[in-house]
Amino acid sequence: MEFYVYEHWRLDTNTCFYVGKGTHRRAWVMSKRNLHHKAIQSKLIFAGLFVDVRIVISNLTEEAAYLVEKDRIAFYGRENLSNMTDGGEGGMPNPPQEIRQKISNRMKGNKWNVGKKLSEETRKKQSEAHKNKIFSDEHRRKLSENALKRPKKTLTLEHREKIRLSMLGKNSRPMPDNVRQALIEGKKKKLLFKKVA
Repeated sequence: MEFYVYEHWRLDTNTCFYVGKGTHRRAWVMSKRNLHHKAIQSKLIFAGLFVDVRIVISNLTEEAAYLVEKDRIAFYGRENLSNMTDGGEGGMPNPPQEIRQKISNRMKGNKWNVGKKLSEETRKKQSEAHKNKIFSDEHRRKLSENALKRPKKTLTLEHREKIRLSMLGKNSRPMPDNVRQALIEGKKKKLLFKKVA
């Protein structure tokens, strides 16, 4: 089985917030994540954004993937990530020279996306990949439950303005009409309830 190392990025701050290793579709599965990761997911969804998934390197053995994962977490610093550990769980603490050489060969010429602006073509591909993405009812329910557990924050006007300015020119996913209508109806009901009370 081939493994890869992936990163989850926030498009509102253009920073990596999670590093992981996986196979198949693991990088794109947002369920079964820790509370810190889910909190960031909720913030992004609230802002009309999504988790930007970036594959760092692929076609690795599991041991090599663990080592690269550990290296990337150390690079960013765990204090800046939502990872719960330093990575490398199950990996070899002191791999043989042969495995080290294989990793080195695969990493040569690999360019990280750190601090780089994505090309228009890459952004378009990512946009197309995320269009019409539908969350399962279970996923929506869990997001909703986690959002209700968190204490409500009121953003200052200054903070809102900073967010607005940072988002100018960025391609955020448009809100579907049914979601927009549900929000409008919810606000109407709130106002009506306040008037009656």
